[in-house]
Amino acid sequence: MIEAYGFAGVRLIETNLDSLPRVDLETLKTQFPHVATHLSQPNFRERLGIAGDGPWPVVLAGYVLGALNRSETEIRASRYQPMGGDEYFPSRR
Repeated sequence: MIEAYGFAGVRLIETNLDSLPRVDLETLKTQFPHVATHLSQPNFRERLGIAGDGPWPVVLAGYVLGALNRSETEIRASRYQPMGGDEYFPSRR
C-alpha cells in the first residue's frame, strides 16, 4: 500500500530505516499473531529481513492507519513520522 501511494506521488510514511521506531520481538508477535510462533525462530526472522535479536525498524499497520488518519492536505504535504505507540490504532502515545 505504501508503494502504491508512492507511485501516485504521495509519500505516505517516512520509511527511512534510521527514522522508524525500533520494534522488539514481543511487539511483532502482537502485531502478527498468525506467525507469532515462527517469529521466535531466528531463521524465520532472517528470511523476513529482520535478522538477529532486534529491535528492528519495521513499518507496522498502525503506522499506515495513523498516516491515513490525517486530512487530505496533510497527507499530500508531508510524510507521516511514526513514533512509539503508533503501532496501535488509535495511537497509544
